Amino acid sequence: MNRFIAIISILLLSSTVLGQAKRFKETLKNCPSKWYDTSLVATSNRLDVFRLDEDYLSSISIKRINAKRKQRLRSNFEQDTLLNQICVSGINSFFRSRFKRRSTWRKEQKTILRALEEYQSDCNIFSARAFMIDLLDWPLSSAFYYLKKSTKTELKLFQGKQPPSTNPVVDGYEEPIPIETVTEKQFVDRIIETIPRKGPNSDLLSRKYSRIGIAMKIDASTLNRERRPRVYVILVLAGKRLQGIRLKPFVTEELEKNYPYDE
Repeated sequence: MNRFIAIISILLLSSTVLGQAKRFKETLKNCPSKWYDTSLVATSNRLDVFRLDEDYLSSISIKRINAKRKQRLRSNFEQDTLLNQICVSGINSFFRSRFKRRSTWRKEQKTILRALEEYQSDCNIFSARAFMIDLLDWPLSSAFYYLKKSTKTELKLFQGKQPPSTNPVVDGYEEPIPIETVTEKQFVDRIIETIPRKGPNSDLLSRKYSRIGIAMKIDASTLNRERRPRVYVILVLAGKRLQGIRLKPFVTEELEKNYPYDE
């Protein structure tokens, strides 16, 4: 019986993955050209997670990445329409679980690589990453609570553990301290911290990559059910293989932590 269940589970998983790949391919086929305005610069304004402009976040993220490269005397990553389209298609096709664990990302990497080959990209080395960025200006390991009837903030999230009473006339009442979202500058810094910058797996400062594609999407379940809003991010870097140097056709290193900026 256990063996039968295992076989059924494998078959279901395989069909799910195939369905996802097919959906990605169809989405990419119908995806319009995508280009971000990289003249935009991140500000100190707090993000509005209920009216989030994902294209704007992608724009300021590319700007911040290139600013970091400039500090280390690297040339800017150039946007690539095909890479942007692939990222957008992945954001709208891949299952939510694919952004949480590195062990589930390999199949998606292969799907992206096949798309790059099918659409005859003139680049031949790639690094594709998927991750989630937390949008609260509050440590991941710290407690917080949700007050549905609160009118102090739209998020309705507050620091610490929920007190026995939220009635101001009750003895021992403490004023709840609202939790805010990150600023635009904090957000792009979290993007930077997610991309390896040191050692042999460094992508951010690598000279072998010259092009970039990115896409983001708010995770509705983290906003409406889990109450800790996050965005999905897919980032693809690409370059041309140097003559006489053997490089892997596809970089598969993954992050050691989902949220390296956590305190």
